[in-house]
Amino acid sequence: MFGVLVIGAPGAGKSTFCAGLADIFDQIHRPHITINLDPANDFVLFKTDYSIKEMITVEDAMTRLGESPCTFCHQPTTASILAKNAPARIVFTSSICHDWYPLDFSDLQAKQYGDNRGYLQYSRSKLLNHMTALKMARDKSDGVNVNVYEPGVIETKLLKAGGYSGSSVTDSGYAAVQLTTSDGLTNISGEYFNNKVKKASSSADAKDVAQQDRLWKMSEEVCAKFGITF
Repeated sequence: MFGVLVIGAPGAGKSTFCAGLADIFDQIHRPHITINLDPANDFVLFKTDYSIKEMITVEDAMTRLGESPCTFCHQPTTASILAKNAPARIVFTSSICHDWYPLDFSDLQAKQYGDNRGYLQYSRSKLLNHMTALKMARDKSDGVNVNVYEPGVIETKLLKAGGYSGSSVTDSGYAAVQLTTSDGLTNISGEYFNNKVKKASSSADAKDVAQQDRLWKMSEEVCAKFGITF
């Protein structure tokens, strides 16, 4: 028995990852339970057995909690739980487009681009995932391995909204299943894999240790503003 906790910002690939896992488990007739913990997820690509949306709305959550860096601040708690159950794994979803645009630390919100920043920020969000994964892999020595992968061009709701087509979520699930369950990957950490679970080359920006550390420090500073330290 094992569990997979999927965390990420909008567009990070959470639904694609979960849908791929669910499709493959259905095909091999493996029992599984899916729990949705995102009250803002209005369009789920897969069947959920339990959903937090039945207990709280996103409006309730925002009223009670306000805007906060929830995604990043899940990390220390999640990592602590995994370390107690080592060997364990953290898998980040990136994209082949993570190298389209470099980061601009003076304008991370890309305000200078106005409304014409969709693809730029999508690419940068994948680069941030990539950098965070490699940074965590460098720092961790507690039996928790950290890797990053790209699922290929998949027919996600984001891709469909742009009028494009791609492979099925089942195709993307192959790499997800292998990276989370394969015994052959138990001791591998800090690697980037393609959708066939073959090692791929990360971009120069993704591998830039100085940029990784700068991003991490900035993230810690954001969390500290909300009284969250680690």
